[in-house]
Amino acid sequence: MQSEIDLHNTTNPLLSIIAMFEGEFSIDWIEELTGMKPSSILSLLEEQTHVGILTRKTPATYVMVDPESRVKWLNGTASDAKEFYHQNIAHILIRELPDDDSKVLKISQHLLHIPNDGKGCRWLLRAGKIHSRTFNYQKAGECFAKILHDLAGLSGDDEDKLFIETAIDYSNSFARGTTPPQILSLLQEASERANRLKAQSQILLIEMHIAKFEWVRFEFDKALERFGRAFARMQELGDADLTTAATSFSTYFLFWQGRFRDVIENYEKSAPDVLRHPVGHFPILASTIVGHCYAIVGQVTQGLGMLDAVRNYCLEGGDLYLASYAGWGIGMVMLSLGQIEDAIRYLSSASKEAKKTGNQLVGNSVRLAFAYAHYLGGDNRQAIRYVRQFLRDSGGVVQVHLLLYPYLSELSWAMETGDFPAIPELSLERIINQMLSIRNVFARGTAFRYQALMGQRKGWSNAKVVRSLKLSARYHEKSGDLIAHTKTKLELARHYLSTGNDELGRKELHEAAEALTPAHASLIPDDLRAIALSRNSEGTILDEVLKMAKDMVATHDDRKRLQHIVATINRITGAERGALLFADPGVIPPTLLLRASKNLTAEEVNDPSFLASRRIIEEVLVSGRGHISETAPVEEGISCSRKIVRSSICVPITLDGKVAGVLYHENRLLAKAFKKSDLDLLSYFAAIATLDLVNQIAQQEIERLRKNDREDEDFHEKEHVETCRFGDIVGTSPAIQQVLTQVSQAAEIDTNVLILGETGVGKNLIAEAIHRHSPRRNGPFVTVQCSALTESLITSELFGHEKGAFTGATNRQIGRIELANTGTLFLDEIGDLSLEVQSRLLRVLQSKEFERVGGGKETLTSDFRLIAATNRDLESEIELKTFRKDLYYRINVIPVLIPALRERREDIPLLANHFFRIFKDKYEKTFDRIPDDEMQKLVEYDWPGNIRQLENVIQRAVVLSRGTHFKLYSLGKAGSGTGRPDTFATLVENERCHILEALKRSAWKIHGPGGAAAILAINPSTLSSRMRKLGIRRPPAG
Repeated sequence: MQSEIDLHNTTNPLLSIIAMFEGEFSIDWIEELTGMKPSSILSLLEEQTHVGILTRKTPATYVMVDPESRVKWLNGTASDAKEFYHQNIAHILIRELPDDDSKVLKISQHLLHIPNDGKGCRWLLRAGKIHSRTFNYQKAGECFAKILHDLAGLSGDDEDKLFIETAIDYSNSFARGTTPPQILSLLQEASERANRLKAQSQILLIEMHIAKFEWVRFEFDKALERFGRAFARMQELGDADLTTAATSFSTYFLFWQGRFRDVIENYEKSAPDVLRHPVGHFPILASTIVGHCYAIVGQVTQGLGMLDAVRNYCLEGGDLYLASYAGWGIGMVMLSLGQIEDAIRYLSSASKEAKKTGNQLVGNSVRLAFAYAHYLGGDNRQAIRYVRQFLRDSGGVVQVHLLLYPYLSELSWAMETGDFPAIPELSLERIINQMLSIRNVFARGTAFRYQALMGQRKGWSNAKVVRSLKLSARYHEKSGDLIAHTKTKLELARHYLSTGNDELGRKELHEAAEALTPAHASLIPDDLRAIALSRNSEGTILDEVLKMAKDMVATHDDRKRLQHIVATINRITGAERGALLFADPGVIPPTLLLRASKNLTAEEVNDPSFLASRRIIEEVLVSGRGHISETAPVEEGISCSRKIVRSSICVPITLDGKVAGVLYHENRLLAKAFKKSDLDLLSYFAAIATLDLVNQIAQQEIERLRKNDREDEDFHEKEHVETCRFGDIVGTSPAIQQVLTQVSQAAEIDTNVLILGETGVGKNLIAEAIHRHSPRRNGPFVTVQCSALTESLITSELFGHEKGAFTGATNRQIGRIELANTGTLFLDEIGDLSLEVQSRLLRVLQSKEFERVGGGKETLTSDFRLIAATNRDLESEIELKTFRKDLYYRINVIPVLIPALRERREDIPLLANHFFRIFKDKYEKTFDRIPDDEMQKLVEYDWPGNIRQLENVIQRAVVLSRGTHFKLYSLGKAGSGTGRPDTFATLVENERCHILEALKRSAWKIHGPGGAAAILAINPSTLSSRMRKLGIRRPPAG
C-alpha cells in the first residue's frame, strides 16, 4: 500500500500515520498501511509510549495522548500523503470496527479530508445525523456541506436521492444557526434533482425549506406564495409524514406573520392527549414557539410549562443552543407579567447559553429584553447601556424579527413621553413605518396603536384616533395577542372616557378586563382600575364551564373530553400543569396511571422530582378529601429549573363509592396560586369527569362484548377457510402460505419429497396434506418414526420379516414398504437411519424391489411414493460421513422447508385458539377465550419446541385453569432467541467459534484464495493476531 505515494515526503511516515488516528489503533492497521515489519512498528510504538506520547490499551492497540505531538507530526506531513492516509484509514475502519455510532464518527473524521463517492457520502450522512441527534450542529453542518460538495459533480438516481436528503438535513440544521449564503442555491439544485426523479414529496418539502429562507431574506410575498402553494399540494397528497412536516413549517410561518392564535390551533390539531415526551411530537424550536404563543394568547401557565419542559429537555441533553431560545422565551413571558427579577434571571441564563454556543440572534435579542426589564424596574442608566449594546451589535439596523416583540416600540414611546432619555438612533416614527411594511398582523396592530397615540399628541381628530385604535384592535384580535389587544382596548376606553363618551369607554374597559386572566390583572392602570373591577368574575368561570361543556359534546374522542376538563381547570385556576390520574389498587404504593394531562408527562409523574406531589396524591387517595399545598419561595441563587412545585391542588375522583383517582393541578412558578374555593370548583369538575368515565366504562364493555363476538365469527370463518383445503394446517402468514403453495405443487407430481424443519413444526401434517392431495390419495399413508426404533427393529419394521427369521419372530410380518403399495410411505426423522439401513433403502428406491428379513431369495415389489422428513442438516451429515450422498439426492427431489413458529408469529393466535377450543371442549371448561395479555405472552415467546410445544402449553393451561379465567402456566422466558435463556455465548466465545469454523472449512489455510482470512473477509495478519489473542492453535496431524 505504501508504494502508491512517496512516504518519505514526511519526516517520519509512521509518526504521521499515528497522528491521524483520533482514538485507538491496532498494530495490524499500521502494518497494513506502511508495510513495515511488526517488530519495527512495535519498537517505535514502545519508544513513544515510554516518553508519554502514546498509551498502550491492549498488547496490540495504542492511543495517542499528547495533542502537541499530534499537531507537530501532522504539520510535517505532505498534503498528498495526508489524503492517502485518510483514504486508507477510512477503509480499514469501515472493515474492522463494529457497526455503531462510534465507528461512523471515526470514519467521518477521515472522509471529511478526501473526495468521496456515493458510499463515502452515505457514511458522512450517517455521521451528520448522529451529530444532529447529539446537538453538535457545527459538526453536522460540516458533514452535510462535504456531502453536497462531493456530490455536486455526480449524477444518477442514487446520487440524486442522497443529495436531496442531505440538502434537507442541511437546511434543518440552520434552524439553529447562521444561514450560509449558498443554502438557497443548494436547495434549488436539490429541487431540480427531485424533479428529475419525479419525487413529489421531496419537491414539496424542498419548496417549504426554500420559502423559509426567502422569508428570512425579507422576501415575504414570495415566501408566503411559495409556502401556500406547497402546503395546499401537501394536503392534497395526504401523506402523513409530509403533513407532520407541513405542520411544523406552518408554525414558523404563522408566527412570523404574527398569527399567534393560529399557531396554537395548528399545534393542538396534531397534539396527542398525553405527551410521551416533554416536547411532544414537534421539533424543539417549533415547540419553543408554540410555548411562547400559548403565553401570548393568555394561557400563561401552560405556555411557561411548555417552555420550561423544552428548556429542561435541552439542558439534560446538552443542547445549550436551543435551551437559550427557551430561556429567552420564559424571560419574555415573565416581562409581560411584570415579574422583572424572574425575567432577568432567565434572560441571564439564556445570555450565557447563547454566548457559549455562538447563538448571536438570542444573544442580541436578550440585550434588548434586558434594556426593557431595567426600564420597567426604573433603572434607566442600565437600560440605556443595554440599548446601546444592542444597537452596536446589530450594526444600528433593527432586525425584522425584533419588531415581533414590543420592546423597541415601548422604549421609543417612553422617549416620546419623556419617561426615558432620548437615544438618537431610535425613532418611533421609523419603527412604526417598519412595522407597517411587513406582513405581520401583530406588528401592524402595534404600529396603529402608537400611530394613534402620536396622533393624539399632534392634535388628530377624535374620529381619526378612534379609527387608528380600532384598526389596531382588529389586527391584535386577529393575532390573538392578549396583552397587545388589551392595551389597545384600554387606550380606546381612555380616549372615549376623556372625550366624554362614558358608555363606550366603560364598554371597552369591561371587555378588556374580562379577557384578562388573574396573572394579567396588573395591566389595568390605576386610573381605570375602579371601573374595571366591577366585572363579574363568576361570569368568567361560568363562561369557561359552558365553553367546556360545548367542547365535550362536540368531541367524540373519550380522552380528548377528559383533556378538555384538565385544560379548563388550568385556565380558570391559573394552574401551570394538570392531570387526571387513576390509581392501580392492586399495588402498594399505588401505581399512578395518566389518563389525560396538560404539560405533564408519564415520565415526569414517575420521576423522583415528582415524589412530593405523589405523596399529596396518595394522601388524597387514602383520605378521599381535597388538599391544597404550598412550598416556600425558591431561595436566591437556586437554579431556574422548575423542579420545585410552589403550589398544588388535588381532589379525589370516585367511582361506585370508592376513590379511583384524582384531579391534580400545580404551579411551579407562583406560590399561593390556589384558593380554598378552588377545591369546590375542582370537585365539580371531578364529578363531571366521573360521569364521563362511567359512560366510557359502559361503552368499553359494550365494545368488548362486540369485539368478542366479532373475534369468534372471524375465528370460525378463518378456521373454516384454512382447514377446508389443508385439514389441520392452521395459519395465514406469508411463510405458511408459501409452504402450502409448495404442498400443492408437490402433491401434483408423483416423486420423492424431503420435508425440512425443526422438531415440532408439523412435518407429519405437511406429509399427510401432500398425500391427501396427490393422485395416490386413495392409497394407504404409512408412517415410520425412524428415531423411535433400534437398527434391528427398523429393518424389520421397514422390510418385514418371515416367521423364524430371528428370535421372537413367531409370525410373518408385512413391512411398511410393502403396506405402502399404491400409496405413500412417510419416513419421519430419516436422518436417524444407520448407514446400513440407508443402503438398503436406496436399493428399494432405485428398483422398487426388496426382500423381507429371513425371506431368502423371494423378491417383493412395492409401488409407493416416498416422503421423508428430518430436523437435521443432511448436507452437514454427508460431510461427516453419517448420511449417504446418493440417498440424499434420491430423496431431495422436491424440498419443502417448514418455518419455525417464531418465524410466523402472526399465526400463533390462530393456532392457540385452535388448540384452546379443542381442549376446552375436551375438558368441558367454561372460559370463552384467551385473554389479550396471555395471548401477548404466547406471541412474544420464541417456542423452541414449535407447534408441539404450543399445543402442550395450551393443554396444560386449560387443565390447570380454574373457574372462568384462563391462565398460562410454566411458559419460559420470551424473546430468548434460542428458547434456552440460561445458555448464551459471550462475544469472545462467538468470535472463537466463528474463526474455528472458517479454519475448518479452509483446512487450516490462512492466506490466499480460499483461506480462512478470505472467508472471514479480514486481513491475514489481523486473523493471525486474533488467533494468538484467543489461543487458537492448529491441532497436531493425525
